[in-house]
Amino acid sequence: MSATRTSRATRWLPRALLAVLLAGIGYGVLTQTEWVDEEVPVPRSREVIDNAFYAVQHLIERLGGRAVRQPSLQHWPPQDATMLLTSSHWKLFPERLPQLKNWVEAGGQLVIPADLARDDALRSWLGIQSIDTDEADAQGVTPPVPASAAVDDTAPECTGTRCRRWARYRALARCHRIAETADATQAYSERRSFTVCSANTQVLTAQREVSWRVGDAAQTVALRMPVGRGSVSVLQAPALLNNDALFRGDHALLAVALLQVRPGHAVWFVEDEARTPLPLLIWNEARVAVLLVLLAVGGALWRGAVRFGPLMAPAPLGRRSMAEQVRGTAQFLWQRDPAALHAAQLRALHEVAEPRLRGYARQGAAERAAALARATGLDEPALAQALDTRRNRTPAHLAATLNLLESARRRLRLRRAAD
Repeated sequence: MSATRTSRATRWLPRALLAVLLAGIGYGVLTQTEWVDEEVPVPRSREVIDNAFYAVQHLIERLGGRAVRQPSLQHWPPQDATMLLTSSHWKLFPERLPQLKNWVEAGGQLVIPADLARDDALRSWLGIQSIDTDEADAQGVTPPVPASAAVDDTAPECTGTRCRRWARYRALARCHRIAETADATQAYSERRSFTVCSANTQVLTAQREVSWRVGDAAQTVALRMPVGRGSVSVLQAPALLNNDALFRGDHALLAVALLQVRPGHAVWFVEDEARTPLPLLIWNEARVAVLLVLLAVGGALWRGAVRFGPLMAPAPLGRRSMAEQVRGTAQFLWQRDPAALHAAQLRALHEVAEPRLRGYARQGAAERAAALARATGLDEPALAQALDTRRNRTPAHLAATLNLLESARRRLRLRRAAD
């Protein structure tokens, strides 16, 4: 009985120790740690990175409008649409300016940044002038600063022009409120002010009647003026509509008022003057010609490429008879160089005649012909003509000459060498 109790205690003791250890670890985790919520930023998608106006386009869609992103002005928006034009290459073609005028005067709503409005072509048409308040300050006139954009109290007292200019710029860099002017209509049901976080120190003036303006004596945020049946709106800082700045202050409300967003209304965004790449355009328009050219180039490269082996299999090795070799060489010389063939035949005759005819090497051509005629019994005048190397011979005459010289050589070989 005692042994049984001891075995049971032995089995349960490790389990009890493990339970106590786990309980201690759990107690330590609960008492020594703190659980908090932490926001982890989600990486931006490629569409957001490539499109600076993605947020405002999504806002337009949520409000019932239609946001259309166009790569260029190759196609124009409908007459009742709004177009935000920020491309600096919009007048790439000379006819663009008359087309833009006609589109606005027919009812289009154009929105451009102030930098684009200073272009000579648009400035002469719209009559917009930008006055930098720093220039007024340089002339001794200090423009006011909105009360909601008070200067830092800790800043030193400004006595110089540069200090006042920097203080005003730093004050406007803070988020401050700017109201719609009373001499124009309001964008919403009631006239209101907008919280703007922008540090521009410029005031826009227009020669035309202004139908809507957000600004004061220190800066102009945006204005709109009617042109024909349409309108042109100018935004001082287009960065207010970017993805990062749209959620600051009242920039979203300002964007809706500026772009005149309403259900079913189309808003076009033209940010650049992009075209189809030339290789892709050529492929789309003339792919058959491109394929033919590529085949021709490939064939030329294959034909002129270095090969790893001969063009044809080598002929099997075999022995050739000496007579065949001599006849082949003679045939080649007869076709290519008859004089060389005649000289070779003369050399063979002289090699046989010198050891068999006394004084043959020291004799002239006439004496050699006479000696050969006596030794061989052949015609002496014919041998004299055959030994003459200065004569021009036709193929028929050359064959007769070679036969005569070969006959003389063979008859001499039958004679015993001279003493």
